[in-house]
Amino acid sequence: MLYITALILGFLISLIQPRGKFIQFVITLILVSIMAMLMGGVSSMHSFDTSAYEWMYSFSPDTHRFEWGYIHLSYWAFTHGIPYMTFRLISYSLFLSFLYIAVRRFTPNTVMFFSLFMVFPFFVEASQVRNFFMFALVMLGSSFLTERKVWPYITGIIIIASGSLFQTSGLIYILIPVLCFFSMSTLLRISLYLLPTFALFALLSHYFLSNTLLASILSLITKVSGRSDSGSIVSLYSQGSSFSRVILYILAFALIYLLVVYGRAKENVTHVNIEKEKVLFSIMMIGIFAIPAMAGSADFERFLRNGICAAIVIFSMRSFEKNGNIFKRLTLIPVTIIVFALTTTAWRYWDTSDTGRYQYLPYISQVKKDQ
Repeated sequence: MLYITALILGFLISLIQPRGKFIQFVITLILVSIMAMLMGGVSSMHSFDTSAYEWMYSFSPDTHRFEWGYIHLSYWAFTHGIPYMTFRLISYSLFLSFLYIAVRRFTPNTVMFFSLFMVFPFFVEASQVRNFFMFALVMLGSSFLTERKVWPYITGIIIIASGSLFQTSGLIYILIPVLCFFSMSTLLRISLYLLPTFALFALLSHYFLSNTLLASILSLITKVSGRSDSGSIVSLYSQGSSFSRVILYILAFALIYLLVVYGRAKENVTHVNIEKEKVLFSIMMIGIFAIPAMAGSADFERFLRNGICAAIVIFSMRSFEKNGNIFKRLTLIPVTIIVFALTTTAWRYWDTSDTGRYQYLPYISQVKKDQ
């Protein structure tokens, strides 16, 4: 029940939304510590990914089984006698710390962010280890881009690029500094055109085009990463999956995108927050760019998921900036429930099939104990 207790605590504090830095820090520390324990403690019994990582824990970098950063980090831990589950706990704690620093650089309202994060995409990231490590670095690097100074900007670019050492697909986030050179209004206009266009393209290309081009691009990317299993990756990704699942991903992302755009139209945003929102919105733009690729495989949902995570930071920023009373925040609960209902359904939280997440979700949250 630790997860449920933390979730209730987080949402209650988010409704009150204390302005004090100390209270925000203490409650966030509790939430992050619980998440680190739960994510780091995911058993191989309840996650195929965990089972695979544990099995390949002893693989040396010479095998090129994973990206350079992850394989060297895990192999260093293995050669120093650190058990896999201990390594998992320590590494998740480290990258959750990176994520906290990133979010704190965007907004003091860290309790609200991590409370929402605990609902989504927490359970997905608990098994998608390398994506989480990559995105934590992308968020951290992006937080430096808000300063608009040479050295912080260079630092941010380097940190963002380092994310690809854990997940090759993170290379696409190098576009964030480029997108930041556009004004927020320009990005909004571009996105309003691209989102429906790319969604329609994904729909048409899925049913009328082959996956040959997509497979060729994937082959090039995996070769750049130096991974030894590039052939199997291309085969897996280009097989695709049920497109109804892809439609749900796009709908969930589109709903959150519209809430971001609608909220900005209603509120006066300070100059500082405009720069911060532009950086975060650039991350959402990457999600839009990835929509055409989903015609070939639903596995590219990671970019939409990461974009939603950036949107959660935007919502946390706006809530803290607006500083409305608790009754105004209570009126947002129905919208929040609708958003969570759609996102958790799209990402198979309630799917009881062999490929659904419900089979291990109660165990990760420790609502149920192992027999």
